[in-house]
Amino acid sequence: MKNFFVFLLFFATANAFDFLGFEVNSPFGLAPCPASLSEGITVYARNGCDILTYKTIRSQPTDIHPTPNIFNVYAPNQLEPTDFFSSILTIKESTQNRTWANSYGIGCAPLEQVEQDIKKAKRALHPGQVLIVSIYGQQSENKTLMQDFVDLALFAKQAGADIIEANLSCPNLIGTTQFLYQDSGRVLELCSALSAALGATPLLLKIGFVPKDEALTELLTTADQGGAQGIVSMNSFPMHVFEPITKTAAFGPLRTQCGISGNAIRNLALAQIERITRITRDNNLNLVTIGAGGVMNAAHVRQFLKAGALAVLSATGLMANPELGNTVAERLKT
Repeated sequence: MKNFFVFLLFFATANAFDFLGFEVNSPFGLAPCPASLSEGITVYARNGCDILTYKTIRSQPTDIHPTPNIFNVYAPNQLEPTDFFSSILTIKESTQNRTWANSYGIGCAPLEQVEQDIKKAKRALHPGQVLIVSIYGQQSENKTLMQDFVDLALFAKQAGADIIEANLSCPNLIGTTQFLYQDSGRVLELCSALSAALGATPLLLKIGFVPKDEALTELLTTADQGGAQGIVSMNSFPMHVFEPITKTAAFGPLRTQCGISGNAIRNLALAQIERITRITRDNNLNLVTIGAGGVMNAAHVRQFLKAGALAVLSATGLMANPELGNTVAERLKT
């Protein structure tokens, strides 16, 4: 609630606010998504998005999953916590609900190309805008998981990232049954290594849904102890998606699990922001919260700010309406 009134005062009296040490025009921007390469960031930066996240990168060139990668899904009601990892049926025809099932994986070009594209994205920013780069580390024969995360963070920083987001929650990698954000010991190790390597560059953790307050408290406390500056909550919601007639997996037998984004996850996302706000306050944690999940219009942005988010990001809403940033900027001034 405090952040919401701070922003009302800001829009009435000033042209910028402090976002992790950066003077930014507005508390709204772009979450990592297929559209958040340099070309998309150029468009969204021009259309009122001031916090822009470059899509998640990884150290090795990786293809996205084969098509199809996205379906409209039939979700007439807001999803509930009990829907976590449950099933939903797809519907391809209607787009009115604006709830999507996504199965892209984490595709990435060779890092030489990524470096040039991040630099291009950075050049596309206007005064009062900031670039976050999302990273995803992985263990290999030559590197530990932690070292790969650190190397990627330093690479992104050198390429032009103002802020680093460690993606600990991608829901549509084949075989994923547990996410890194669910392991507090590894989160502490990762945050400590990244914060030591990044120095003054802010570190955010991108998390998914956390059903229980005890687990969320442990995660937030660990992130704070490890030196993270903030939490991005939440990633798309993991579910199993099937065709309505054949009852077969919509994305194929190897990809029964995917991420649900858009309208139907908003209540879950808002409730988690409220829980994070309460837990960080009650435990005196030095973390900011960036809200995401089902943000489709300016009214939703206000809801997330009122719930305690310092800033709000959108993917599905901006992909459906590239002008949303301009609308949000105008509405937040009134």
